[in-house]
Amino acid sequence: MDTTLKNGEADAAIVFPADFARQVLMGQNPSVQVKLEGSDPTVASAMSDVANGLTHQLGVALAVLKAQHGGGHVPPAANSAIPFTVNKPEYLYGGPEYTFNDSLAPVFIGIFSFFFVFLLTSVAFLRERSQGTIERVMVSPLTRVELVMGYISGFTLFALVQSLLILLFVVFVLRVHYSGNLALVFLVAVLLTIGSVYLGIFLSTFAQNEFQVIQFIPLVFGIQVFLSGIFWPVAQFPTALQVIAYLLPLTYANEALRNVMLKNYSIGETAVQLIALLVFALAMVVLSSLTIRRQRV
Repeated sequence: MDTTLKNGEADAAIVFPADFARQVLMGQNPSVQVKLEGSDPTVASAMSDVANGLTHQLGVALAVLKAQHGGGHVPPAANSAIPFTVNKPEYLYGGPEYTFNDSLAPVFIGIFSFFFVFLLTSVAFLRERSQGTIERVMVSPLTRVELVMGYISGFTLFALVQSLLILLFVVFVLRVHYSGNLALVFLVAVLLTIGSVYLGIFLSTFAQNEFQVIQFIPLVFGIQVFLSGIFWPVAQFPTALQVIAYLLPLTYANEALRNVMLKNYSIGETAVQLIALLVFALAMVVLSSLTIRRQRV
């Protein structure tokens, strides 16, 4: 049953004892267990209500059958108690204290880490280029590669600090519930941040002013917000949109952050998402380095 819930094949399950019918007929008041997947508190709450409604209807039906079997004519409303006990729901992930905000917290970490880092890096690097700062660095005796890597490292370090502050704010100021390793959460944010830094540097080389940088936002950010599984599961998209979704780094970041914070996944269980983010980061490093070197740096 846990495997079914973990694989996403069901959101809830009602578990009956193997000899449930015999216990009911003998009046032994068997226990029925409701199990919830729990990673989405909104869905878990709805499934809990549905499960409770179904068990109540079943209990009334069994009570009527017992009355008829015993030759009684007692109406269901006046009959004795439901002939079985429904235990408190068990959660595979999370718990009854988890709220809708807890399910959105991992998404916020990914969105803010990606968007703010991309925007600030793009604008900052554009200004450095337009004001001639990059050209003045040429007087340094460092090699071309050292200049490129050293210059970009400053943006990367600043972005990592910003991502750490976002993570600390979400966890300790907003006080969201989480069940995973925060170090692994930060690792996901680091890979996403590095990729967004170099993506911002790469795209800023094609802009002449800040307004043109802003025009990249719908292309880079808007598409990822709608197709990365934030509002709708990627599996429910048409095939063509699923292909696009799995080309977006925010899709893998959101999935990894949710799995770690809400499902307590280990680094091995998030390996696919981490590798995808690493490939994205390395690709952006190469592209941004090539475009900078072409600009006489």
